[in-house]
Amino acid sequence: MKNVITTILLAFTICSCASFRTRIVRNVKAEIAPTELSVIDGTYSMNPSNYFNEKGESYEPNYKTRLNMYHYLRLSDSEADSLANYQVTIKTLKNNLIQCVLKKDDVSIDSVEIRGSLRSNGMFHFKDNELECFGIPYILGGCSQSKVRIGISKNNELLINSAYNSEAALLILFGNSMSYNSAFSFSRI
Repeated sequence: MKNVITTILLAFTICSCASFRTRIVRNVKAEIAPTELSVIDGTYSMNPSNYFNEKGESYEPNYKTRLNMYHYLRLSDSEADSLANYQVTIKTLKNNLIQCVLKKDDVSIDSVEIRGSLRSNGMFHFKDNELECFGIPYILGGCSQSKVRIGISKNNELLINSAYNSEAALLILFGNSMSYNSAFSFSRI
């Protein structure tokens, strides 16, 4: 009986990971060679210039928000000011390490180093993905996972692609699930 429960929990855990949909950015991303990660180096606007839907179609965002880039690049500003001029500078430190610096009116206010790997798809995948579990997963609780990858568009803009998945269940009988993929491009300054 214990092996059956373990097998069921393992099956749910394997099936419940966030995954990227390549169709979203396939037509707009530029290929990055394994030795050329430094092409993402630059300073970028905090407001998204394009939003890409599930089919890979580009739309102008109907809102201007900085929260997307803050969240995805793991940066924060405790005293956010909607009138300030925000920018993010990305710099390659090693083949598997980038540094993101948040600037407000040309003054650095936050900095973070992100480990990851440049994959064959030409995108830099963050290594430390967020995984949170609550309760006893799939018995009386669940798990949430998010992943982020970045790259460069053919227009030389920063691409951020995020995948999120959240699943919960009550005694494996009643379940709930939510998944989404989003992609934005941010203009290079």
